[in-house]
Amino acid sequence: LGHDHLDALVLTGAGPCFSNGIDFRAMASARVQGRPAADRFNRAIRQMILDLWTCPRPTVAAVNGHAVAMGFLVAAACDFRFVLEGDAGFGLTELSFGGGFSTLALELGRHVLGRDLPQVVLGAERFDWRAGVRNGAFTRSFSDAEQLVEAAVARARALGKLPREAYAQAKAQLLAARVDRVRSESEEQRRRVDAIYESEESAAAMTAHMQRLLQG
Repeated sequence: LGHDHLDALVLTGAGPCFSNGIDFRAMASARVQGRPAADRFNRAIRQMILDLWTCPRPTVAAVNGHAVAMGFLVAAACDFRFVLEGDAGFGLTELSFGGGFSTLALELGRHVLGRDLPQVVLGAERFDWRAGVRNGAFTRSFSDAEQLVEAAVARARALGKLPREAYAQAKAQLLAARVDRVRSESEEQRRRVDAIYESEESAAAMTAHMQRLLQG
């Protein structure tokens, strides 16, 4: 993230969802092109999440709908996470479609969810906004979509007025141990996670998952 002229950042979804996760078509296309393309795709996704998480400027997520799997990680990577009250689902649901978890995903999840992380990961089920406020996924909830975004922008503006160097240093200190573990992940560890997505069982689960999404 280019942040030299950035005071703060607000993320929200375009439409009824915040993010339903990774683009399976793009991932499949990269895999068809061969190992180098698949590796570039995986590295780009991980780097995007890590850059957002470690951005020295304040970040606020206005979660206006579903946020699952990689989409949930995007929200979790923000310093403050406001959520819209409604029937949307949230969580790290990778196991439901045969996905794996990088060190980044688990460390970021642990940073936000704490002791609730094992149940969220291994349960592979979505939770609602109430559970999200309880387990630490979200810091505040709002009943109105416009109010949600307005509050997120107001929070970002207020945070953006804080001394930049002090904010960046405090944030880096809070994240240091977890980020160090992410950056020390070996190539072999990354390959083991990526290989899970390439198994026949996971491929079948992902195909079924995509069909369910297309059917609404």
